This record gives sequence, structure tokens and C-alpha cells, in this order.
Amino acid sequence: MEKLEEMSAFFNRVAPNYDVVHVENIDGGIETKHMLAKYLPAGTKTLLDLGIGTGLELGEIFKRFPDVRVTGYDIAKDMLDRLVEKYPGKHLDLRNESYLAAHFEENAYDAALTVMTLHHYKHSEKTGIYRRIFGSLRPGGIYVECDYMLSNQEYDDPQAVEDEFFTQYQGLVNEQHLDSAMEYHFDTPCTVENQIKMLCTAGFSDVKVVWQYKNTVVVTAKKEGDMSNKENFEGFKQTIIDENEQKYGSEIRAKFGNVAVDNANAKIKGMTQEQYDEGTRLHKEFEETLKAAFGSGDPAGELAQKACDLHRQWLSIFYPNYNSEYHMGLGEMYVSDERFKANYEKLAVGCAEFLRDAINIYCR
Repeated sequence: MEKLEEMSAFFNRVAPNYDVVHVENIDGGIETKHMLAKYLPAGTKTLLDLGIGTGLELGEIFKRFPDVRVTGYDIAKDMLDRLVEKYPGKHLDLRNESYLAAHFEENAYDAALTVMTLHHYKHSEKTGIYRRIFGSLRPGGIYVECDYMLSNQEYDDPQAVEDEFFTQYQGLVNEQHLDSAMEYHFDTPCTVENQIKMLCTAGFSDVKVVWQYKNTVVVTAKKEGDMSNKENFEGFKQTIIDENEQKYGSEIRAKFGNVAVDNANAKIKGMTQEQYDEGTRLHKEFEETLKAAFGSGDPAGELAQKACDLHRQWLSIFYPNYNSEYHMGLGEMYVSDERFKANYEKLAVGCAEFLRDAINIYCR
């Protein structure tokens, strides 16, 4: 039986030899990294790169756009450390976190890029990521994806192959009694056709395959303008609700009741873009304050209590009828449920317990 490895642990483990081994084991080799710069729009000044890893694709990008500002997300710190060593003096804003839960600044980037990273996720997760990428791009922005995909050139029935990959993955998760909400390293590539459909569903236009060698495919997509932003935002909110229900629905409904959860979903559905952006800002400030407070070691301290107040403000945007009992109940869930706990343990080991204790003090 293949033992599935948690995603960040896998990539931290392979980081020392990644640049050599990875290139040797993908169809198209190093060319798949070097060619991507040419698909970025002329005059690119800001770039969002998800799953940026060691930055194999950045060498050619920096040759074409020496002053481009790159915001990169990656779950593996050791990969990011090697990227920094490669590109001293470049404008790099690197985030050591999973892009699945990250909040991207709206209308902030000229281009976005993913390279050999999204073939680990299911349709709903990918579509949600594509919607957030769409929202992060400026009108006219271009998204470039280079990934492991299944095509009619390589398979008689690519959809059947895709289905088998997902069946195998779910079977391993069940057999090994793994947490389905965690990220594990296992390839679940999708068909080229499905990739294009998901990008179109997310709001992109002019979606097309621009390069292909065996199972490595490069797709580009465009954000036409602001006319579809409202419609895209409505779909994005529904994705948030659907994914929360899928991941946490049974637990939160058992703890807080169907009425409370249905009311929370209704509030999200009625949220404006401005309210969502304010929630994003608050959550970012909350996490930054919590991390600083954890370093002090005092859950009753000023920083810890400020973090709790920011958390209350964030909760009040997304969940109606806030009260102290509800707040403390969430604090307990952040510790008792490993999926919630993992969100805070990424900030620092022991942070979930620290937050729970701080919330209990705040709500007294």
C-alpha cells in the first residue's frame, strides 16, 4: 500500500534535489519552465505565482521583466528558502502557506501563474482557486497554467483515467484513515477538457491550449474586464459555502445547529464585495497579531486580546448573531478538531491552544 505523505512534509523532504529530479521526471523537461515567460502579457509589473516552489520558472521571467514584483505562495518552507538564494535583489513577496485557504488581493496583478501544482486537487477546489485568481487579476490580465493533464493524444478515454486517479486517491485516504480535509501528495490530474471548463466557469474567457508535450499542457486564459466581476463574485460566494459544507458541515451543524449554519450561509450569500474585502483585511490582521501575541506567551496580554477582538470583528462580518458562547465554542473546536487546529498550527505549534485560552479570557 502506498503511504500518503502530507503535502508540505513531502515537498520539504524533496527540496534539496527538487530542481534536478523534478525536471527529469516531467514530460518536456526544463523547457516547460523556460517557455512560460513568453505567455505573460507585455509590460507585466505584478505577478501572482501559486505553488512557486524553488522558482524554476522565474529565471526566464526575470530576464524578460527584470523589475516584476512577484507574490508567491508555497506550502513548503524549504522550497522557498532555495528560491530566495537563487534570486537575490528581486522583488519577492513570499508566503509560506497553502494557497487553498489564502486570500488574494483583488484586481492587483497583471498576470498569474501556476506550474505543476494543481494536479493534486479535485474539481471544486480547483474551480474555487480559479475564481480567486480571476478576482486577483486586473482587467485584461492573463492566467498561465502549466500542468500534468490528460488528453486524447495520450489516452483513448482520458475521463476514465481521471476517474480512476480520484478513485485510487479516495481509496488510500479511507484505507489509511486519513483526514480528508488535509493535503496529501498524490497525483489526480484532470482532462484538458475539464480544465478548460473549470476556467470558463470561474469567469475566464479566451481559454486555450498553447503548448503540449505528452501529459504536460500549457493553458492560457484571460480576464476580459469588470463586466463579469459581479457574476463571478456571486459564484465565488457559493463556492465558499459549498466547500465549507463539504469540509466542516456535519461538525458545525452538530455543534451550533442547522438554523445557525443556514443563517451564516445566507449572510455570506448576501455579502457585498466591499464586505468580503473588509473581512479579508481583518483576517490577515488577526493572523499577524495572533502570531505576534503567541511569541509573548501571554493569552491575557494586550496583543492576544487585540487578536481576539479582531477575530470577533471578522466573525461578525461572516456570521450573524455573534455572542460570547459562540466565540468560545469556536475556540474549543479550533483545538479539538484537527482540521481547524491545522490552520493555526501553521502559524506556530501550540497556537490553537493559545488562541482558545485567549478567547476564553476575552469572553469572560
